[in-house]
Amino acid sequence: MSAFPKAQAAIDVEQYLIKRLMVASLTKLAPNREIYLHLERLEDLDEVWAFCIRVPRPGWRVLGRFFRYDTFIGLRAYDRHQLAGDGYKLAAATICEDWNRILGEAPLRANSVQEYISDPIYDVSQDA
Repeated sequence: MSAFPKAQAAIDVEQYLIKRLMVASLTKLAPNREIYLHLERLEDLDEVWAFCIRVPRPGWRVLGRFFRYDTFIGLRAYDRHQLAGDGYKLAAATICEDWNRILGEAPLRANSVQEYISDPIYDVSQDA
């Protein structure tokens, strides 16, 4: 397992905060493999999202949920290898437990990326 890439994470989070183009999806697969997702809602895992840090490879995922519009709360970071097999499912359960213990409120639930994040965004799930 590689060390958490603090410098790259800071760059990626800064891009989100200053409203640079975010690529997001409500579904797992981007139809164009050359497009790298920044934010991905994990399918069938109760509003758990992955903020993807892709450099250095294999990358890291900060898992969390949206508290409200434009407010993503990342709770835990995982080396992508940790999430192989049932890893995402197990990690999502931990995220939900943490969320309930810390916040005690339901996460934002919506049906489109635009209901989670303000522009500029590119929603690859619309292309699927």
